[in-house]
Amino acid sequence: MLEIKQLSVGYNGETIVENINFCTHSGKLTALLGLNGAGKTTLLKTISGLLSPLSGHCLVNGRDTLTLKDKERGKYLSYMPQRPSIIYHMPVEDVVLMGMTPYLGMFETPSKKHRKMAREMIHLVGMDSYTHDSFLHLSEGQKQLIIVARNLLQQASVMLFDEPDSALDFKNRHMILGKIKQLIKHQNRTGIITLHDPNDALYYCDQIIVVHNGSILTRFDTHSLDLNRLKEIFSIIYGKIDVIQHEQQYMIVRKPQ
Repeated sequence: MLEIKQLSVGYNGETIVENINFCTHSGKLTALLGLNGAGKTTLLKTISGLLSPLSGHCLVNGRDTLTLKDKERGKYLSYMPQRPSIIYHMPVEDVVLMGMTPYLGMFETPSKKHRKMAREMIHLVGMDSYTHDSFLHLSEGQKQLIIVARNLLQQASVMLFDEPDSALDFKNRHMILGKIKQLIKHQNRTGIITLHDPNDALYYCDQIIVVHNGSILTRFDTHSLDLNRLKEIFSIIYGKIDVIQHEQQYMIVRKPQ
C-alpha cells in the first residue's frame, strides 16, 4: 500500500500543492488529473524522490521512502518519465537491465540470472523480437513498452507513470495504457499515473484523484460512478462539458461554444 500523508510540494520554497493525503492499494491503478500547472508532475516526482518535499510523508507498506537514499528507495518505487532520457545506442535488453540498479553493488554487473529475468520482462510486454535491437531504433510506443519492462524488473511494489502516453498516437496510447493496467493488476503492483484526458482515466483507472488550485479537489472510485456527480466535478476543471454514457462507459465531451 502507498499512503501519502500531509505532503506539500513545490520549488524554491514556493508551494504548488499542499497538504495532500490519499492512499492506494495493490492491483489498482490511480490517475492524477488536473489542468496544466496544477502540480500533477511535481507531486509525482516528489513521491518518486526526484524532488524534495516541503513537508509530509510517503509511506510504502509503512516505510517512509522520502527518508531513504535513492538506491534504497528504488526497491520500493519505480518512476517512468514522459519520455525516456536514453540518447545513446543500447541493446533493448541492456535498457531493461537498468532496472536491477537498486540491487547491484558499486562495481557489480548484472548476472546471467538478471539477464534471464530481463528477457522474461521483455516477453511480458510482448517485445521478444526486439531484445537485441538498439533502443533508439524503436518507435515511441515500443520505447515506452521497454521502459515499462525496465520498471517491472526493478521489482518495486509501487509504479509511477508520468504521462506515458504524451508522445503517442491514438493506437499506441491505448496500447500502452491497456498494458499498464493489465500489468498492474496481474503483477499485483500499486500504480499511479498522470494523464491529461479524463476519458482515458475513466476507462483505464480504478481511482481518480483530481488536483485543483493547489490541493485535492476530490477522489473517487471509477467503478461506482454517478453521471451527475461526474458532470459537477469535471465542470469545475474543464468548464462547459457534458457527460454521456456509451456501452456502460462514461465519457466527457466538450459543449459547443
